[in-house]
Amino acid sequence: MELKQALEQFMQLQSKLSAYNHAMTLIFYDGATTAPKGTAANRGHTLSILSEESYKLSTGKETVDLLEYLDAHKAELSEKDARMVFLALKDIREMQKIPMEEYVAYQNLMVEADDIWHRAKENDDFESFRPVLEQIFDYQKKFAKYCAPDMHPYDYCLNKYEDGLDRAKCDEFFGALKGRLVPLIQKISAAEQLSDECLWGDFDEADQQKFSYELMRTMGIDLDHCGLGTTEHPFTTNIGSHHDVRITTNYDRANLTFSMYSVIHEGGHALYELNPQDDFAYTLLDGGVSMGIHESQSRFY
Repeated sequence: MELKQALEQFMQLQSKLSAYNHAMTLIFYDGATTAPKGTAANRGHTLSILSEESYKLSTGKETVDLLEYLDAHKAELSEKDARMVFLALKDIREMQKIPMEEYVAYQNLMVEADDIWHRAKENDDFESFRPVLEQIFDYQKKFAKYCAPDMHPYDYCLNKYEDGLDRAKCDEFFGALKGRLVPLIQKISAAEQLSDECLWGDFDEADQQKFSYELMRTMGIDLDHCGLGTTEHPFTTNIGSHHDVRITTNYDRANLTFSMYSVIHEGGHALYELNPQDDFAYTLLDGGVSMGIHESQSRFY
């Protein structure tokens, strides 16, 4: 196989995997926003099939052989192509350590858990959610043992979202923050407080939605490529690529800031997700670099 041909196959592979991700994320977004309450099992059925196909495509021999060939020729690759190969191999080698049936079962569990969580939160009933939450913890600890048997499960999870992060670094960082923030908060709390009466009242949800879109425009968010939905807990996700980003909020008629701050925060995530280079679309380089960078962008706003 020639290197050029291998790179073309690799780009096709990434495009196909991004299409699976597009479909699965759209199904998740629908479930979290507008889907009828009794449809979780239906989504779970579809997602279990799609996640199994994605797993097979990602870890199959043909894919592994292709990536190992490209890795063997990484000195001949551009910086962009070499980085994509590195990320793909890293993901695949980790996924190969997790049995496919457990990977698929976990995806199905997450759909079930999301449905149970929404009903539990609505009814203020944590005990109904506890069993499925314990299952999620068990899976995460099991996956950590498969992928990094010599690493503490919590360090594995931290490192997964922020490369190189562990409990020791977190303890040092938060210890330094605590030493400065606690006295600052105490000083602010002791000072005379400004009235916040204007933030409380009876604010029509339709008017709040108009205000949300005005906030998004003020932040410079491209509304042709970023949608706003409502859900129980706000989040941001890209759907397929940086060309389609969705944020959500939750309105409280009595408190204007309840939605306002979530729109600004999720809008910060959205701006980061919307602005990779266009030639990164449908590749592993599309989207955010890490959770740490993502939260810094959202918190900045």
